Amino acid sequence: MTQNVDGEPFPAGDVISYRIYIKKNGAAGDGILAGETKALEFTITFPTEGKWLAGAKAIRKPADNPEEIIESEMLWSDSDDIIHVPIPFGFMFYKPPKSAGGFGKKNP
Repeated sequence: MTQNVDGEPFPAGDVISYRIYIKKNGAAGDGILAGETKALEFTITFPTEGKWLAGAKAIRKPADNPEEIIESEMLWSDSDDIIHVPIPFGFMFYKPPKSAGGFGKKNP
């Protein structure tokens, strides 16, 4: 992201990063902060089983006032904003069952 909401470039020296969030599918609010990165890729670890969504906010720290934090609106992976999320998606995290065992044992 190199532009503000009006499409103008940010001044040189501004720091842009992204806050990544996760939340259970159907849950309200901003969810759980998974981390912050300047990269365009981020690895998510889900804390519990279930259906999840990922969200992101762009963060701007102006060069002339680095203590100031300016956040974009949240964008979730299931958004109906077809410009930014052309194909809405979510995640499912479930642990597989333990392997079958006990083959060849006699039943009493």
